[in-house]
Amino acid sequence: LLLRSELARTSRPLPLRVGAQSTQQSVISDIAVNLPSVATTILLPNRTRVAVSSSHLAPFKENAALRAYQCQSLMKILSDECDNCIVIGDMNMRASEDKMVEKFDNKSWIDAWKECGSDKSVKFTWDSFVNNYHDGGFRFKARFDRCYVRGGGNDGLLGVNYYGLMGNRPVGKEDGGGSRGDYLSDHFGLVVKVDVGGTATVSEEEKKEEIVDLSGDD
Repeated sequence: LLLRSELARTSRPLPLRVGAQSTQQSVISDIAVNLPSVATTILLPNRTRVAVSSSHLAPFKENAALRAYQCQSLMKILSDECDNCIVIGDMNMRASEDKMVEKFDNKSWIDAWKECGSDKSVKFTWDSFVNNYHDGGFRFKARFDRCYVRGGGNDGLLGVNYYGLMGNRPVGKEDGGGSRGDYLSDHFGLVVKVDVGGTATVSEEEKKEEIVDLSGDD
């Protein structure tokens, strides 16, 4: 939305407040009330509406149940809004949590990395063997960051065609990168390309919405 002002004109934020989870750990209940995410719906020129969110879910291995609650709540909010959804961000998930998330909503959400062939060269978004953002910390690799796509049910309007990483090289030194450990973040970023096929069914309410033509804008 920062790069495409015409999309921002046809977007609106989504509220992300949910009921607290019933748990013995009160801190989880407090955190769960406000989902640590930002979300919006985007109306594309072909009238396809897509709900998109960026998240930073609860950290640490022991918070798997909280992450599941946060993720499921977020996915429900987006899928209640429209059929086509993208959830991306620092999910802090472990491999053992994959199956649980992939079962949500009758298995209608796909893992973008797996959809693109589970390429091991772009698997890990945390690699403290090469990224010394936290100097002196324990060294390990993990796939903490995820992108899940819900492609519009039987219509199949969304399709993932590319998955890659960004920020996975040291910064600076224009050609060769910076010094060892000189990274923008402790996590590598995700680059996911999603095809939007066909033309969505347009409701009478949507037909009344004005689409601003910015083709002549600078």
